[in-house]
Amino acid sequence: MPLTGDMLFDIDGLSEVGLANHLPSEMPRLSEYWVMLIEMSRQLGDVLVMNYQAARPKGTLDDVAMLERRLLQCRLPDLYEGGLTRISKFYSNHVHLHYQYVPIGVVLL
Repeated sequence: MPLTGDMLFDIDGLSEVGLANHLPSEMPRLSEYWVMLIEMSRQLGDVLVMNYQAARPKGTLDDVAMLERRLLQCRLPDLYEGGLTRISKFYSNHVHLHYQYVPIGVVLL
């Protein structure tokens, strides 16, 4: 899995002027959200593969329990954190939307 540091490492070499002109000031926070979205997307992909792949049998109760355990290990941003910029709030809500959809996909099994 990617780490927040992977994204931040790539921008460490940029000058302060370049950062200010081209990247949001809350880049560390946004990179955390990006990593969370990647993890949620992976979880959602596992659910969809288990649910909709015709050539494979449906998931067992143990498979669903494993998905649930992995989902409960995911980190989420604080939904009610104050002082977020509009872009940070958007991505925070986006992570929560993914998190809320994954259990719906599991229920559809």
